[in-house]
Amino acid sequence: MKQITGRMKQITFSFVLVAVLSLSNITQMTFAASSENQVMYDFQDPGAEAAAGETADEELADEEFFAGEAVDEELTDEDAFAGEAVDEELTDEEAFAGEAVDEDLADEEAFAGEAVDEELTDEEAAAGEMPDEEVTGEGTTGGEAAYIDVTGEEAAVAEAADSDSGAEDEDDRQLPDNGIPVVVIEIDESDGHTIDDMNSSSDHSVDCYGTMQIIVPGGFMYCDMAKAPSSLRPVQLEYIRGRGNSTWTFEKKPYKIKLSKKVNILELGKNKHWVLLANTLDPTGFKNRFTGVLGDALGFEFTPNGLPVDVVMVAKRDGEEYARINLGNYLLAEQVRVDDNRLEIRELSADDTAPEDITGGYLIHFGSQVAEDDPDKFYTDRGINLANDIPTFNPDDSDYTNEAQKEYIRDYIQKMENALFGEGVDDGDPFADQDGIRYNEYMDMESAALFWLIQEVSNNTDKYTTGSNYFYKTEDKFDDSGNLSETGRIFWGPLWDMDQGWSIPGMPDMNIEGFHLINEWLTAMVYDDNEEGFRETAKRLWPAVRDEILTLLEERGLVDKYFAETELSCVRDYEIWGDRIPGYREGGDFSENKENFKSWTRARIEWMDAHILGEGGDEYPNIDNAACRVTYIADERIIRREYYQKGGFCKLYSPDGDNEDVFIPQKEGYVFLGWEGEDGCILTSGEDIETDRTFYAAFVKEGETIKAEKILFRSEAEGCSLDREFFTSHYTILPYDAQDKEVVWTSSDPDIAAVDENGKVELLGTGTVMITATLSSGAAGSYQLTIFDEPQPEPESLEPDSDQILLKPGEYGHVDYRILPGYPSAYEVSFRPEDSSIATVDGNGVVTALQPGSTRIIIEAKYYDTDDNERSIEGSYIVTVTDTNTNTEEATITYILAGGSYDGSTADIVETHNIGDIISIREAPSREGYTFSYWMGSEYYPGDSYKVSGDHTFTAVWTKNEEGGDGDGTPADEGGTPADEGDTPAEENDTPGDEGGDKSDEPEDKPVSGDDGDDTPADEGDTPADEGGGKSGEPEDKPVSGDDGDDMHTPADGDDTPADEDDSKNTSDKNHDSSQTSQVSSTKTIVKSKTIVKSNKSSKSPSTGDESEAVEWLALMLIAGAGALFIALSGRKHRSKSGD
Repeated sequence: MKQITGRMKQITFSFVLVAVLSLSNITQMTFAASSENQVMYDFQDPGAEAAAGETADEELADEEFFAGEAVDEELTDEDAFAGEAVDEELTDEEAFAGEAVDEDLADEEAFAGEAVDEELTDEEAAAGEMPDEEVTGEGTTGGEAAYIDVTGEEAAVAEAADSDSGAEDEDDRQLPDNGIPVVVIEIDESDGHTIDDMNSSSDHSVDCYGTMQIIVPGGFMYCDMAKAPSSLRPVQLEYIRGRGNSTWTFEKKPYKIKLSKKVNILELGKNKHWVLLANTLDPTGFKNRFTGVLGDALGFEFTPNGLPVDVVMVAKRDGEEYARINLGNYLLAEQVRVDDNRLEIRELSADDTAPEDITGGYLIHFGSQVAEDDPDKFYTDRGINLANDIPTFNPDDSDYTNEAQKEYIRDYIQKMENALFGEGVDDGDPFADQDGIRYNEYMDMESAALFWLIQEVSNNTDKYTTGSNYFYKTEDKFDDSGNLSETGRIFWGPLWDMDQGWSIPGMPDMNIEGFHLINEWLTAMVYDDNEEGFRETAKRLWPAVRDEILTLLEERGLVDKYFAETELSCVRDYEIWGDRIPGYREGGDFSENKENFKSWTRARIEWMDAHILGEGGDEYPNIDNAACRVTYIADERIIRREYYQKGGFCKLYSPDGDNEDVFIPQKEGYVFLGWEGEDGCILTSGEDIETDRTFYAAFVKEGETIKAEKILFRSEAEGCSLDREFFTSHYTILPYDAQDKEVVWTSSDPDIAAVDENGKVELLGTGTVMITATLSSGAAGSYQLTIFDEPQPEPESLEPDSDQILLKPGEYGHVDYRILPGYPSAYEVSFRPEDSSIATVDGNGVVTALQPGSTRIIIEAKYYDTDDNERSIEGSYIVTVTDTNTNTEEATITYILAGGSYDGSTADIVETHNIGDIISIREAPSREGYTFSYWMGSEYYPGDSYKVSGDHTFTAVWTKNEEGGDGDGTPADEGGTPADEGDTPAEENDTPGDEGGDKSDEPEDKPVSGDDGDDTPADEGDTPADEGGGKSGEPEDKPVSGDDGDDMHTPADGDDTPADEDDSKNTSDKNHDSSQTSQVSSTKTIVKSKTIVKSNKSSKSPSTGDESEAVEWLALMLIAGAGALFIALSGRKHRSKSGD
């Protein structure tokens, strides 16, 4: 009783004293209106205000507080006597009769303002007698914004000023005036951690420290909140750091904030952990806010809510401000975590190890953005990529270790997956495990269906892949007797980070159609038609989801209110960041972004309605037909089930392909060959899945396998740019039905290029290496890989190494090619036949002959030029397939170069082909001083197709260049002398035997009938006996059996046979072929199918009799005489014109 009586005396004394001091404090605070009718706070000197404890400041020393009447949350129990000083940590016994007010006490319990709570109403904070950390806006008039000057030492001075006032010194200290709260973050860079360091940290490992405060405009209230927010006086930061993955790459950065104590920010509830979302991918500025409200309305356990703010970051060193940055519009939001006022599930302790203590709770997220070596990352048997969020087992983030908990949650998730795919179940429920437990007993169907519906209707591009997608496992509950009363399950959520959903900036009509079952869990669940399963649950819940969204989209609804509330802030934000954020509020037209959001969402809802509740359409099936099942059977038992979205691609085992992530069954003593389709044929690659499919395993006993015999590469020379990092080897193993296709890969220089077991080459440096593949049979093949880091010349041509290949039905063939003059940095090569009934070609250029005939194989290379435009080049060759039971007659095709050459060789070219073949006319030879015109016989051009019907000759026709000449002594020759003008026998530099004159200074070729390449004018038109052949353009000789096709028809022609009957009509063509080769100086073989190269022979052929020799001699004499006469007349005429 004595203690109670004494305590009551103290309380009475304190009550009177507080009343007196409160009146004194009112007189000390002054209010002054600016010329703009804005209000400026002008608090008295902090030291004076602290006298007698009238002003409470967290940083004041205990001595500055009188009797504990000034309230500081950090005061010790001794400082707060009689419970009048309020501390969050006071026990119930210390708070007597409501005199010590806890934050959660009702208004009635806080009397006379003596016990101060952070959430006191304006009426409870009488005239500002007890300043509170969360200052409300009541100090302002007319709803104007109150701005706190955070520069200098007097951090308690408040001002109201226009950010456009024009006063330079004032501007540096003023805050945005956009009608919404302003968050001011002061960073103390004295410890060496700067704002630039934090913003440059790609892994968010750099923390900064300082304070955060919030200034709320007077009278402001968010349109979707039930209570007006309060301002927040500076609170110490435990840290601020970067957050996010793709959004962190933008100039406008998002941040994670941890305060030194739990604070109720903007009426969102008390917590230490908050985030500032930059909205860089959200052209509306409210997508995440909209999603939060929607999640709450649909009954999710927790959905992070966020509110728009303007953010200013201030850099300080040694207490002095030296930089201030207006960061623009942000969403200040709750962080996803297990905590009070967050996801309120049981929070595990590192000491929990007993089986009944580790059943929950766990927060899991998808792990595509988590490093492979992170201890939190794990995969399910079906390859679903996940990571532990809470608790975390990453020692870099926490010292929390508990293997029992880690194993429990991963095992539980695997059990759910096994049930979903009916693992080990042959003829039972395909959506239950071997114990008969269905997947929906492991997972809550309503949260799963709602989560999917929100992801689908928003078409969120991050769905089911990134760390923004969560689910959690609740704990099992037991009754007092220790019996299980409620089984914990997997629940989906919270909804989070939806800025990449709800339409695409600038593309209001994009991505409105289609389901996106990108996760195999989803595809399997959508396939399940059980009444208690996922699909039927989603169909039941969709109308409620649809109606809730449409309500938010109504005119003057919440979306319109969001726009009105944040329009000015978002427009100013665009002025700050503009086009540095791609597609972000283009042109700053915020109203258009809002209307795009509304129109896109309504259109998406309409599509979802038709395909969830309706029949769907031809292009997109409704939800009942959106997924297909693939069943794998071995030895007449179901061994696996897979699910695909309709039209999806099922990758199957390929004996010579990349089998990563492909299901391969095992059978002891057998080798797996592949999967047979319903028709019994083995499928060698994959299948597009349009309906349910069944595949059957094909095995062969070990030792009875067909061995691979050959490996062929797409090309024996490849090239690529170093910055591609990897190059894929392109190869085919033959025969196709080989069962043992094991390959050992090696690189000639692993320091430049290393190759893995699948032939994938890692590019490590520049240079040339040989990549070799060796089969188990011992056969091997190689290709040369050139790696470069400098720009290469743009490709001009693609040239096959052969014009034609001959095959019999069932044979394989391959023609290599070159891309000239060099390889682009990246390219794709494809092959196609013009007639696939004659031959087929695979992706590496290997041809399979099917039936007799000829077809052209087109090789196309696609690449991008320096301007990033797609280009392509093509080359081709002929495949001729001959019947194995037919005796094929061969024919000779001769190419007479007539002074031209190939790579320096002037030898004529002779090819042997089968009659009936379609060949490609060879490329043009070269000749100095001349331009190639065409191949005479009749008139063919390089690349033309020609059907072989018998022996035939093609002769090169040349056109003399006007300038430069060929150096044969004509005026066109540079440096020629006048005496050289007509190429007469008197040509100055010729030998006496060079009768016609030419460049060689050797005796002139003796012309023969029909020879138009010996430099004699009499030869120009050929003789009448040549029935139009040669250069004259008359009809071509008709080839007959034994004719070599040279259009001369002389039996004495060295290549002709006595069967060349028509040659008897003109016996002057005795040595046509040999005379054409008189200028040949060397011999070279050019391989094109079967090729024979004529050697350099004299112009004389063996005599066939005295009579023919006499005739030949007479003909030569006549021609020589005519030539000499023509030259003389020409020379006279020329000299006459030149004045000589």
